[in-house]
Amino acid sequence: MELIIVLVILTILATIGFTVYESYLGTGRDTKRIADLRGLQQSLSSYALQSKLPLPEDFIEISAGTNTLSYHGDITDTIAKTTGFKGEIYDAEYALYPVYVVSENRKDFQLMSFLEDRASMMTSIPSSYAFVDYQQLFSATIGKPLGVFLDDELSEPIHRIQEYSSDENYDILTGTGSFEIVMSDTKKFSTESG
Repeated sequence: MELIIVLVILTILATIGFTVYESYLGTGRDTKRIADLRGLQQSLSSYALQSKLPLPEDFIEISAGTNTLSYHGDITDTIAKTTGFKGEIYDAEYALYPVYVVSENRKDFQLMSFLEDRASMMTSIPSSYAFVDYQQLFSATIGKPLGVFLDDELSEPIHRIQEYSSDENYDILTGTGSFEIVMSDTKKFSTESG
């Protein structure tokens, strides 16, 4: 009986220890993600003073009728290096790059990275962003509030959803879908197109 009690106590302590350790690792990864965003912001801001910003990787054009509003996609290591950023920005935990939105004139930008929600830690590492449960994450944004379009139901960026990305253009006046538009960490609103 005493041995069972000792095993139960050890199991409880091991579970608590594992949870604390996972939280610690998640905090470290989140710190790197935020530092990367700040570094990218500095590189992109400097680059924008000299030239038009590069377009995002696999971008989708967000428009309203004939007016282009922004280009929405990922910022890859290759694009980041073009702007003078020295680090690696690929998020191996979720197999993702940060979301990169560029204004129509390619002078303004908004970046967004997904941070871990340590209250509901994910127990496995997904192999591609097709398997990321965005609803278990929260966002960190930096730059001008251009609006990052996330699917309202899945919280997945619009350019990562085949239904929208296959056309390479999404017209907010004629397109269909419900979106959460992230302007900043504290300013978000929902809209329905079509």
